[in-house]
Amino acid sequence: MKPLFLFITLMLTLLAKDVSTEPFKKLAPFKHPNIISIDRAYDHGSLYEVIFTALTNQGSKRISSFLTKDKKVIIYGQAVDIKKQAQLRIPLDLAKIKKEADIVFGSGKPAYIVITDPECRYCQVFQRKWKAFEKKFTLYVYMYPLSNHAQAEQMSFYVMNQKGNKAKANALIGISNDEKAYSKFKVSEKQRKKLYEKFAKNSALGDELGVRGTPAVFDLKGNPVNWQTLVK
Repeated sequence: MKPLFLFITLMLTLLAKDVSTEPFKKLAPFKHPNIISIDRAYDHGSLYEVIFTALTNQGSKRISSFLTKDKKVIIYGQAVDIKKQAQLRIPLDLAKIKKEADIVFGSGKPAYIVITDPECRYCQVFQRKWKAFEKKFTLYVYMYPLSNHAQAEQMSFYVMNQKGNKAKANALIGISNDEKAYSKFKVSEKQRKKLYEKFAKNSALGDELGVRGTPAVFDLKGNPVNWQTLVK
């Protein structure tokens, strides 16, 4: 399934709340054989937002769609509240995001969500700067090893098997400084399975946030942030 992604702008009344996914399962677009599940539905006031998981040419992906209230028109992609000049999105579950982060780094405000691939050279540039702003920001870090990076998975195994946030952060920063301890790390099949399950969850969060590359940084409302502005 390759939906046409459109960018739409609408004036919206934000009476937002979660709604049941059941009524949407009966609609023709969501009966497509490539659709795996309908994950969440939200009432934004003028539109419904429906998040679903579908098989695509790039594997399973979480996709956002918007429906008019009469359920006669469906749009795939993004919607913008003209008045607020902000992307319309289902609010993030911040308690869950903070709890499930692979690494929590720093102690300052504001806080950011960071999606990182340990082999990505731009991620490494970013991570080498972390200790300089450790008391300025808090980072909720999610490991996101990309399939086109041969060592990213092994690096992630190594980082995530360290004990505690400080050790994990130091391991990730160490990799960014060309340390090679990760290459000798052994992981059991049980550990590997558990980590793959966590990577899948991280990937789902990446889809929800709209990650297109790494490093990807977002504020706690889900708005993208240019990582380079944090290291100046």
